[in-house]
Amino acid sequence: MDELIIIGALAAIVLPLTAGLLAWHVHFEPKWNGERWVKAAAALGLTLERRSGYIANHMVGAFGGVRVRVGIRTEVESGGVLDPRDRRVVHYTCVEAALARPLDAGLRLSPSGWLASAVGELVGLPDLQVGHAALDSSYTIVASDPEQARRLLTTPYVLEPLLALSSAAFRPYLSDSVVKLEARRKCLNADVPYCVIENAVELAGRLAAAREALGPSHLERVIGEVWGAVAAARGLTLDVERRVMSGRTEGVHVEVHAVQRETQPRRGSSCASIARSESASGSSGRTPSRASPSSSACRTSGSATRPSTRASS
Repeated sequence: MDELIIIGALAAIVLPLTAGLLAWHVHFEPKWNGERWVKAAAALGLTLERRSGYIANHMVGAFGGVRVRVGIRTEVESGGVLDPRDRRVVHYTCVEAALARPLDAGLRLSPSGWLASAVGELVGLPDLQVGHAALDSSYTIVASDPEQARRLLTTPYVLEPLLALSSAAFRPYLSDSVVKLEARRKCLNADVPYCVIENAVELAGRLAAAREALGPSHLERVIGEVWGAVAAARGLTLDVERRVMSGRTEGVHVEVHAVQRETQPRRGSSCASIARSESASGSSGRTPSRASPSSSACRTSGSATRPSTRASS
């Protein structure tokens, strides 16, 4: 009888406690985190992409004249081989700063790790060595135009913050169009993201300056010269900055877009530079909308253009 009383008393304590914890994790914690996230966005002078006040909602806006995006992503990680049933939720806070002008190197830079190297080898893009020991050991670098990437990354005022950030909590990831700083943590207050945004915008500014100093890229020369001749002959409009050629020819509306991406080197070639042309068209003739970084805490190869045109009258 005494045992039943003890069991009943424990159940009376444990069951409400369990229900309370479940309610906290399912309802109250997300709501409380969402309220903090909304306040952080207001303090940073950014707006939320959607009206919902949850941390899955990204902050967007301008900081120092640069378009930025702040978000928290969630992943579920397993315990690995030793305990695959052990799963835990991990949060990553990331800050992105957009580059006004693409780097035109087909660049992918990420902190060194076995996974990044393995993926590069798997797709036929081994880690690029730029010739600076500290940078090469800190990052995995992939580029379709190795010389363009090497010149950009070894520019002294770009190299300095990359080396400083290699050991920071928020580590950099670069592409041709975005600077991203990411850390494995959940930052719901404005103070930490503010500093990270400053770093991302500073790095983006330095990359933009280095890109400007290099002059026109191979892709830009191809668009300006080769596409320019085609546009003039066909009466089309050429937007070199947006890499778009569009207009009406032979009774159809045509739009051609050039994108430089990392790609697997062809056998016998010394590089992997490709400017892939994609085309889309519509009878309305509408032009597609444009896609929407201080560090504290090769030879230029030929490109191949492959137009793929869909046209409608």
